Parts: sequence; C-alpha cells; structure tokens
Amino acid sequence: MKRLKFLALVLAGLMIFAGGAFADVVYTTVDAGYTSGSIGAVAGGEISPGGSSNLPNDTKVFSFTDHSGRERVLFRENTDASADSVTIYSTPGNWDRSDVEVNGNWFGKNIYGVETFGDYLYLVTNQTDNWPEQGSGQVIRVDMRNGYKFVDSYDLKNLVEDDKGEWRCGGVAIKEFGGDIYVVTAVFNLSLSRQFKASEVIKFGNGLLQEPVVSVPVGKNAVGLTGGAAFYKGKLYIGCLGSAMGQPQVDGGYWEVDLAGMTSRQIINLDEYDALGLDGPYSGSGIAIAEDDGAAFLMLLDDSDYDNPKARLYVTDVDQIVGGSIGTEVSDFPGKTGGSWGVSYDEYTKTFWCMAGEELQAWRKDGSFIRSFTPADLGDNISYVAVVEDASGDGSDSSGDGSGSGSSGGGGGCDSGLLGGFGGLGLLALLALYAGPASRASSKCRRG
Repeated sequence: MKRLKFLALVLAGLMIFAGGAFADVVYTTVDAGYTSGSIGAVAGGEISPGGSSNLPNDTKVFSFTDHSGRERVLFRENTDASADSVTIYSTPGNWDRSDVEVNGNWFGKNIYGVETFGDYLYLVTNQTDNWPEQGSGQVIRVDMRNGYKFVDSYDLKNLVEDDKGEWRCGGVAIKEFGGDIYVVTAVFNLSLSRQFKASEVIKFGNGLLQEPVVSVPVGKNAVGLTGGAAFYKGKLYIGCLGSAMGQPQVDGGYWEVDLAGMTSRQIINLDEYDALGLDGPYSGSGIAIAEDDGAAFLMLLDDSDYDNPKARLYVTDVDQIVGGSIGTEVSDFPGKTGGSWGVSYDEYTKTFWCMAGEELQAWRKDGSFIRSFTPADLGDNISYVAVVEDASGDGSDSSGDGSGSGSSGGGGGCDSGLLGGFGGLGLLALLALYAGPASRASSKCRRG
C-alpha cells in the first residue's frame, strides 16, 4: 500500500509539473467537509489542479534548498499515525530525484516549518501526539547527504515549566540566520482549551540542537506556517492571533524581533482598533515582505464567528509597519468564507500570494489585484501553499540517493519553513487556524 501511495504521488507530481520550467506556487486543497485533499500547482499563471487526490485532510507543502543548492518540495501528510508521512520531490522540471519518502517517529508530528543550513534540513513540529493527548512539539535535524537521515532533536516540552502537565509548547516557524537556528513557538493550555501564554522566539547556537542560547517573548498564539511571519534585514516580523477561534479577538497584533540582539517589541497593537480606523478587534493573521525593497502585505482576521470570518488585506512597507501603521486597505474579501488566510511573497515573479478563505489570489507590490483562483480552478478549497523558484542546471542526479550532485544554484523558495521556515516565509499559509489547541481550527494555518 505504501508503495502504491508513493507511486501515486510521484506520478501526480510529474503530471502537475512536467509542463513548465517552474511553478509559482505549489498548493494543497481540502474539501468542504475537511476529510480529504489534493495537490496542484500554478505555473506561469496556468493552473494544474488535482494532481493527486484522496490525501489526508491535513496535507501541507514546503519548499527548501538542499545542501547542493537545489530546490526541493516537501509534502507532509498528518494522519492518525504517530508521525507524519513525508515525501520529498525535486522542483518542477528537475525530476532527477522526484521523491524520497520518509516515514518514522523521528520525523515528528504535525510539521509546521522547514529550513536548511549546510548539510542539514531542520524541521519544527507542533505536537508529538494526536489530539486530545497532544504533546509539545520538537525541533528535528536531518542529514540531507545520505537519504535524509535523522541526526538529533530537541523537545520543546523542555521550555514549559508546568507542574500539572497542562501546558504545551508547539513550534510554528523556523529560520536560519548567521549560522544560528531560530524557532517561533506558541504556548497553550491543553486542559483549559485555547488559552495561551506569550509565544517565544528561541535561539539555538551554531546550528546545534542543544539547550537554547536565549529566548525572547512575543504575542500570544504566534502564527507560523505560510504567511504568518516574515524575515527582513536580520529581523523577524511575527503575526499573533491572540485569542483563539470562537472567542472575542484580544491580544492580537504584530511583533518585531531583532535576531542579532535578541530583543523583541510589539509594533502593531490590534486591541487599539479605534486608533487604527478598524471596525472592531482583529488578530494578526498574516504578513509577507519583499526582501528586495521592503514592500509588504498585512492581513487582519476576525474569525470569532468561524463560519462568517472577517478579513482585511493591506498593502504597506516595512517602514510603515515598524511605525505602527497597518497601511492602505486593498480588500475586505466580501462574501469570502473558509479557514485558510495568509500571505506569501514570491521573489521570482515579484508577486504576493494571498490565501483568502477558500481561494488563492495574486497581487502586485503596489496593491493592484492580478487574479483569483477559485475552488473550481484549484480543484477544491485552498488549504496550504508554498512558493517555489526554478533551480538552474539540467537537474541531473546520477547518485541515486537524493544527494544531488549537481551544482545548480537556485532560489530557496519563500517558504523554507518559517520564512524559510515561514513558509511559506518562507512561507510556510495561514491555513485553517486551529487544528489542535495551539492553533485555530484546522490545519490550515496555522494554528497548531
């Protein structure tokens, strides 16, 4: 059965990507009942929906650049098993090593972000068990040189002081900077469902998963996956949801973390909605920044009524954001429903991608609208998205072990996990916001 499933994913990937030199985004969908999904791609503005169907309802996709400078795409399926099922592909057009399927407890449960440094792939997970026995997440290091083999891991439960065993620490995003690994976590209460403490950004020195060197606090219920956090000139910009689904929106906003000095500060307080010209409280559900010039998009969300969410999209830039401004509104998504909300930036096409409930939208830097991809276009409701950039070279790989002997240099996909790991910061999409207590409602984003 595993071999058949593996073959199905390989063939699906070939059907999706064989026709183009690169795909702007790779995405997953989920049906209205949140029971199954599929994968697809938008390549050069053309869409290839439904390449593989009947995937689990919580299938996410990430992109990263391996140790040889070649871009890879990682699909993770969150099933009832104790660990995710993971399949790794070459980027579109480079099907030299189209997949490396990895199953095992070491790969962790509910992967929220991936990042690379040197020969290693780092993954951050949101939990270690299925709901309701959900445990804290992990940071995992894998050697890419020889079949993506496990090296070591760090249990995020070590960061939670909890005599009664009620609190959990889930990883939501990951980023490498200056040879160090930074992980964004969300701390939530399991028995008192949907209560949160301040999230933290923790630093692991020299790429080693030993005790964190230092940590700094940010807001409650930090968003990771695609579009929840962004990186720009040595700083992380993190959206925080504050309260969880079904409750009044409080404690939401955006935080800035200076990675060099490991200091943090709130830059936009969404509780002060009157001063921001808003019609009520919102949460900080998405941010994407163009690293070439600081152009940015912000997304605000009120999903206290999950069936009738209110969202707003703003075009802005880093200077405005750090000055406390949310920018200029470009859409309030009239009539849009669904659980996937977030923004990502594609450095290759200079396009901002927005998950708007059930559909995927493309926007220019200046805030002008390009087009939308509806569920009918995508094959079903948008669930998760990762930006990919074509790697140069012929994509040949004769090693047979996925090590990638080529020297092509290619991009690193916005979503290398948070930012690279963000996913979609790279970006990693705000998918549905709560799958477990540390998140919102489903896989979709990012909430746990």
